[in-house]
Amino acid sequence: TFKNNSKMHMNISTTPNEIDNNIFIDNNIPIVQEIKECGDISIKGTSALASNIIATNSRLACINITNSDVEINCRGYSIINNNTNAVVINSNSLNTTIRNCVISANISSGTGIKFTAQSARGFIINNTIRSSYRGIYLISSDENKILDNIFSNNARNILMESYATDNILTGNNFGLGPKVYF
Repeated sequence: TFKNNSKMHMNISTTPNEIDNNIFIDNNIPIVQEIKECGDISIKGTSALASNIIATNSRLACINITNSDVEINCRGYSIINNNTNAVVINSNSLNTTIRNCVISANISSGTGIKFTAQSARGFIINNTIRSSYRGIYLISSDENKILDNIFSNNARNILMESYATDNILTGNNFGLGPKVYF
């Protein structure tokens, strides 16, 4: 089900964190950790890329989100995972936000962003997803908001399967490629 809601508003509230030497981005939201390489992210709050990341091992997912209420802010940096059947960012957790990323996966079998089963009520905002087999892949993932993303040269820009319902897609640029598959 597509829901177009051109008057969507987002309210973000934050609480101070206890980490010394906070780094702030976007509306003074503190970063709880900087990401410098592929790995699991389990700390709640905003994690931000420190530089471009290229997956060099055969990890299935370069960034794997393993806890609820996690935000990944790439700050315009790229994450590339060209391994066969690989995923750039994977989440199986509630309230995941992915923003400001340039994402590229293997064009013949890779996935840019994958939300599965428990990853409802997430946000995928202001990303460029290119040269991937599946740009965004939602499996049994509900009530997500996919907003203001740019898709380029993907075999499938967005694929929704297995009861992925009540997701909102607004303001996305699909270019000339195929748009959304069910």
